[in-house]
Order: sequence, then structure tokens, then C-alpha cells
Amino acid sequence: MSEVTTTTPATQLPFVQPPRQEVTKATEKIEMQRATAEVFASHQRAVQYPRDAQACLQEIERLCDNIYFAADAIYAVPNRGQGLKVQTMKTLALIWGNIDSGTMEHGTYGEETQCEAWAIDLEKNFKSTVKYTVSHRTKVKDEIVLKTDPADILLLVKSRSSKEVRNAIKGVIPDWIQDRVILLCKEKLNSEVRNVMDSWNGWKNLYEKLGVTPASLLRRADVNSPDKLTAAHIVDMRILYQDAKEDLSVLDYFFPERDKSKTAQVEKAQSEKKAAATEPPKQKEKEKEKEKEKPEPSPAAASSAPPAANLESPKTEQPAQTAEPQSSDTEPEPPTKEPEQAEEPKARKRVSLY
Repeated sequence: MSEVTTTTPATQLPFVQPPRQEVTKATEKIEMQRATAEVFASHQRAVQYPRDAQACLQEIERLCDNIYFAADAIYAVPNRGQGLKVQTMKTLALIWGNIDSGTMEHGTYGEETQCEAWAIDLEKNFKSTVKYTVSHRTKVKDEIVLKTDPADILLLVKSRSSKEVRNAIKGVIPDWIQDRVILLCKEKLNSEVRNVMDSWNGWKNLYEKLGVTPASLLRRADVNSPDKLTAAHIVDMRILYQDAKEDLSVLDYFFPERDKSKTAQVEKAQSEKKAAATEPPKQKEKEKEKEKEKPEPSPAAASSAPPAANLESPKTEQPAQTAEPQSSDTEPEPPTKEPEQAEEPKARKRVSLY
């Protein structure tokens, strides 16, 4: 007998749907429950341990009395004037307490990424959000370049997100506290100005290297002669100079008549620094690998090169020569030299207003 085989059409076969959607929905439900529980727990914790406003203000005042904090707490830009820097706002949020902040990426659409920064006052149940769009086009060496590498885009988003988090925290912390911090920091900086005329001569020379004349500085200070300058004017010059070291375009807004030929090399160095900051880490690793893959010199060439042998010999002999006399002949160094070495980094960190 011949065997008879029957086939069933594909349309009649039972279709088994993969449980991918069910797993995804279950995972989303679990994640939503977990996020809701975390928010509820953080809110209950904040209500149980509320902030002590008086103690927070005292700690903020002590912090503003630190010259190193006050010197880097304020920024000055053409569009928004003066305000508190990113790290300063994060420090205030830490001291004020019961504040949660962060960023979230909604997605990438074409040549831009849509993000959102938020800050929540857990004690008062108040949320401040800032929605913004990060363009993938950036200016590199006077040219608009489109970034396509995910590492480059990530760096652009991080740079923008840090500033937007500051704006979100700014909506949670009371305005009068921020104004109080700016006032206290400026008072501390004013007290560090011992002699206004000596400070004026120092800042005048520094601004002249950037192409800004003394007459332009006096015009911005709204005075006719250096004799009418005050410590507050010196502090404003210092704040503006700090921002100009990072981006010279700030000076072009306040001093459009400045001589840009004196800062051509500085602008080139700043553009190269920005380009290096946006360079993806993968490209840097590839360059290192190329350097490692370079052919090594042959043994015959290495043996016939006397300078290399002469350079290596003193490196191995110097530690042995310095270690022997210290243990046998020489006496230990007096203890007075150790504090001097420990005080050197502190002297370098000293804030100078000249």
C-alpha cells in the first residue's frame, strides 16, 4: 500500500502569538507601581522630617562667608545678567533639603532631542519642570557641524541638561534666598578688596590683554574716572573676567569696540578645547590604538642606537643612589620642611582679586 500524506495550508495552522506584549504590559505595570511607591515613600519621609528653615539659612550664610565658594558662585552673561552657577544651585538644594531633581529624555526626532528637567519640593508637594530641545548641530571652528555619533549627542545633551536642572531648581527654592546668596557673596568679595586703585591697575592690565581699553571699563562701570570706582565695581570686573576666560564672545556683547586681534590665539585655543570636549571617546580610543599599532624598531636598530641606552641607564641608577645615602649617611629631614610642602597647594588655591 502506498502511504498517503496530507498537508494543511499555512492559513489553517494555529497561530501562537508570542507573549511579548503581555510581558511588556506586566513589566510596565510593575515599574509604575514601583515608581509610585518611591514617590509616596519620599513624600512621607519629607513630611516626617521637615526642614528647619532657620538652620538652613544659618548654614547658607556660613557657606557664603567662604571666599572660595563666593568667588565661583556667580556668573555674568549678556542675555540673563548675573545669577547663581549650576553647582551653586545644587549646593543650595542640598542645604535646603527635601528636594529631588533630575532630567529625562523623551526621544530623538531627526536632528534634535527633546528632554525635560524637573525639581520637586517633596515637603510642599510642588514640582517645577523645564522642557527643552537640544539641537544636534553645534559650532566648531566657525562652522556649523551636524553630530551623528551617539557619543557626541550624549555630550551635547548632558551639557544642556546641567543648565536646565539649575533653572528647574531655581523654581523650587524661594527667590529671596537666591538674592540673599548673591548679596552675601558680593559682600564677601568686596571685603577682600584691600585697595581699590591697586585692584583697578591689575584688572586694567588683564583686560587690555583681551583687547578692552580702560575707557571701556569705566564706561561700563558708569564712572568718569578711576577715583570713583568702588569695591563693587572691582567684583563685577572679576565676575565678567571669569566668564570671558571660558567664552570670549561675552566680551563682544559688553565691549563691541574691543580689539579682537589681541585675542586671536586665545579664541583659537577655546575653539579647540570645545572641539576636544565634544570629541567622542570612541574616536580617542581609536587614535590610541593606532599609536600602539605602529611598527616597533627592529632589534638591530635598537642595539645600534647608543642614545637610547644612555637615557635609560640614569633612570635605573638614580633611585638606588638617592636611597642609599638616606638610610646610611644622611640624617632625616627636619620636621619644619613638611608643613611647608603641605601649605603650597593652599597658597595656590588662594583667590586673588588683582
